[in-house]
Amino acid sequence: MFDLNAWKARALCLGGLILAPFLRFLVRQEYGFLTWEAAAAAGLLALVTVLLSLALRGVWFRLFVLFAITVTATFPALGLTGFSSPYAPWIAAALLAAGSAVLMQRLKGNFFALLAVFTWGGWPAEVATHMWRARTPAMAYQAARAPHILWLILDEQIGLAGFPDNVPECVAARNRFAGVFERYNFTTFPRAYSNYPVTVDSLGSIFQGRLADYPEEHMPRAGWGHMRHYVMPANALIEEFHSQGYRAAVWQHGSVRICGRPAPWLDCRQYEDKLKWLERAPGGWTHRFRWLVSHYQATDPWFVRVKGFFPFRFGVKITGPLALEGFWPDGVAARVLSEARPTLFLAHLLAPHAPYLYRRDGSIRPIEEWGEDRADRRVDPEQYRRLYCRYCEQSEYVAAGLERLLARLEAAGSLQNMTVIIHGDHGPRILLSPDGLESQGSISPELLDYEGEPDPRDLADRFSALLAIKRRGASAPEIRTEAHSLLTLISRNVFEREPAGGAGCADQVYLADGQGVFHAIKIQDYWR
Repeated sequence: MFDLNAWKARALCLGGLILAPFLRFLVRQEYGFLTWEAAAAAGLLALVTVLLSLALRGVWFRLFVLFAITVTATFPALGLTGFSSPYAPWIAAALLAAGSAVLMQRLKGNFFALLAVFTWGGWPAEVATHMWRARTPAMAYQAARAPHILWLILDEQIGLAGFPDNVPECVAARNRFAGVFERYNFTTFPRAYSNYPVTVDSLGSIFQGRLADYPEEHMPRAGWGHMRHYVMPANALIEEFHSQGYRAAVWQHGSVRICGRPAPWLDCRQYEDKLKWLERAPGGWTHRFRWLVSHYQATDPWFVRVKGFFPFRFGVKITGPLALEGFWPDGVAARVLSEARPTLFLAHLLAPHAPYLYRRDGSIRPIEEWGEDRADRRVDPEQYRRLYCRYCEQSEYVAAGLERLLARLEAAGSLQNMTVIIHGDHGPRILLSPDGLESQGSISPELLDYEGEPDPRDLADRFSALLAIKRRGASAPEIRTEAHSLLTLISRNVFEREPAGGAGCADQVYLADGQGVFHAIKIQDYWR
């Protein structure tokens, strides 16, 4: 019999609901248990567990257990069922609470014993699963030379003409990209730009082949709270290539899901932010502690409300480009070279997206340098320059990864027979304040905030986007200086047709107002 009169028994039961989920989180993140930050966080949750087990007895203990079950199990249960109704969390919570209460009443002390076994038993099972996966050997492959399409999207990568000329780091990044494209016979479009300053509308319009009628039309939101993400129900670009005989392999970030409809010929690989790479960041362990706790609290919409059972809450913090460490560029190269059948390889890479944590050599800056990077404010001239310095160093590191990928494909004899499209989704959205003072409140870079004529530099910061295309069998590089949108240029140079609705509309850029109505700006009138 499980003796609830003993505080240690109560602690074992509560620990399965408070501490064990955090330990499973560390396993999923492949984060070291023996780091100071992980030990401090686990120790703090253990202390909370002990204090609660000493303070709660009888009916209060049982009520707290029901509360903790509801908090920790509601969204995992929804993930298994796939329900998406806005009322689903409350329905699932009510069912969990009611079902647990009935079992608690019928099983008495055995309920708490089973609960402890169930909650703690999942942790070693998850450890064993991850160890097995980590030891799975990589598949051998024979380099294939099929006529593939390689389509790379570099998130927030500014165009070659958009780099600020007065920032040496930006000049170096632009030259690095230009050198790579010249070396591998790309046609570059330095003055290309996106139609929207936000990923879901910019990529959505390219994948669907037409402009959006309203924000998030092509990629609506799904999920709840901090688990919200954007999902493209169908990807017309992928399906068009499939109609031409191509299979598809896609890398998508969990927050922007571009694969579209599942299909037997579609290999959809989803990657997430993973904190294991944060151990490489220099600096005090307290900074990593904040990141670790904030990510854990954000794993569940209701964890955010109860602070993950920590006595404090940290704001949501992102690691952005670190999510690519597990597969870019070598994993992409290996996957391309292993495929003998004609395939579209489409990768949305979350770089050089903020935070700007990489130096040009790939080393990671101390967290205190990039921990507050965000695109929801206008900055003063000094901060504008500092942000662009770090952004461009990270951009140069992205160019080095791209060069490594192309060199490996060329060495295998596959690049010459391949079409490669590389582009950004919009500019970095590092915005200078018109009055020279940093904005006090937050702003939305995708919203219309021009009181008069837009500033050309501001338009570049929002809309300038990289575009480079290597056609199959290309033997010389080319620079095309015309200014057009990504939608227009990709329609003409990849699909050999005009954009839907004509270039007149497709060559304008769009900002939404507070009511979600797009307003067109003739960017070619300002950005010459």
